[in-house]
Amino acid sequence: MLLIVLEEERIDLVEINTISNFFNVAEYGAKGDGLTFDTVAIQAAVDDCVQKNGGTVYFPEGRYLTGTIKLGSNVTIYLSPAAVILGSRDIADYHVGVPSPVVPEISWISILFAMDAMNVNICGSGIINGQGEDFICGAEAFSVDEGERRNDGKPLLRPSLIFFKNCSSISLTEIKLEASAQFATLFENCKDLKFDRINIHNRSNQNTDGLHFFDCKDIFITECKLDCGDDAIVMNRSATRCVINSCIISSRWAGIRLGPFSTGTISNITVSNCVIHDTFGSAIKLQMVEGGVMENLKFDNIIMDNVTGPISIRLSHFSGWQIRRDTVLEPGTLRNITFSNITGNVAENARPLPHEVQPFSGECWSCINITGIPGSKVENVTFSNVQLTYAGGGTTEEAKRKDIPEMDFRYPEYYIFDTLPAYGLYARHVKGLILENVKFDTVQPDARYVLVCEDVENMDLSGVKARGDEERALIKLNDTKNVILNNCRNLNGDGILFESDDNDISQACSLK
Repeated sequence: MLLIVLEEERIDLVEINTISNFFNVAEYGAKGDGLTFDTVAIQAAVDDCVQKNGGTVYFPEGRYLTGTIKLGSNVTIYLSPAAVILGSRDIADYHVGVPSPVVPEISWISILFAMDAMNVNICGSGIINGQGEDFICGAEAFSVDEGERRNDGKPLLRPSLIFFKNCSSISLTEIKLEASAQFATLFENCKDLKFDRINIHNRSNQNTDGLHFFDCKDIFITECKLDCGDDAIVMNRSATRCVINSCIISSRWAGIRLGPFSTGTISNITVSNCVIHDTFGSAIKLQMVEGGVMENLKFDNIIMDNVTGPISIRLSHFSGWQIRRDTVLEPGTLRNITFSNITGNVAENARPLPHEVQPFSGECWSCINITGIPGSKVENVTFSNVQLTYAGGGTTEEAKRKDIPEMDFRYPEYYIFDTLPAYGLYARHVKGLILENVKFDTVQPDARYVLVCEDVENMDLSGVKARGDEERALIKLNDTKNVILNNCRNLNGDGILFESDDNDISQACSLK
């Protein structure tokens, strides 16, 4: 018989040997002492589980040092609260997985690996730790031969904790993922993915994303906590039918990022009830640069606390990826985006950890930016019930900036334009922009405009309240038409509402 007693996140298993679909790694020879390599024993337990049509592979209390473990269909990995899967420091212990879809010369390797599998679950209150601090940092790893080492002995390739490809019906529940050498997780061409109450702390190296998806669909992420040195949640190339709800997120780079790998369709994504804090690199970043379609995105009830960015939306064409550097790509489509019930405060500048990417000049005094390119506009963006407080500190010289370069073929980060002439929102090459019940304020004075629009059409500002500079208007409009301004005002009192370098701007605007 099986007796399971749950008490304060502790699980006691009695007479487990009588259960045919229960596979205790200790019974296959795993020592769990943190010194002995347990790869062979763990793999034997998993293989036995697969051969017997699935079951639970159980890790009792211990520290299980291992390289790559290949999982199969119908396998549940259960880590007891005191169990730790510890990634090997030796690159030779990792099986080379699958060539990267972006840089084929580099292969993805990981601790837990699955391909063409279904019904795979990783659960329990235990930990998967990659010892990522013992691998080389950052981009150096992308320009070397596989397996090569530096003079100091650190491997140049960097394993992830989890890499699944061509899999379906995958779930991660309550597990803790930490200290990966690069992405904590990577899912490529997978569907039906569920992440519930997982905790990711991934700041031991660079390029340390949390949940990274490539060509995936039907994704549910709920009640998760992510603290990452790179993008916390990122969806690339294609993603559809995705729900992110009730998460707490912190990152050196983006909190939530869609793109920039974007040859497919990224659509029908909702993000709600989340707190994004201490995130330096845009709380929310949307990037369509490879000719695909990004549409139908909704962000609701979000708190942004101490972030830079804070929202960056970019439509352009970038052909700098290694596999197609000689190809000029069309910019694609970016449309139908809604932000509602957003509150927060925006930091003056990024404040990364010492080993993380240090601030770029354009990260200082950042604002919401929405930018297309000539002939290709971002379409239908709505902000409603938004209150953001900025640090302030922008200068008169920055307010006077004109002829900001298009940066058509530049990697589409929010800082590429340097400090912009608006402290609240900068929009260029946009069609259909609505701001309704929006409030922008500053902690200290800012000499820039609140809102700058260039080549924008069909804009509706209703109930916009902002703290402006006494020497200039709240809003700067250039090459902008079909604008309605309704009940907009300066929190400092009376002043000029808008100005323009265009002679006929009065014909383009309606005041109510």
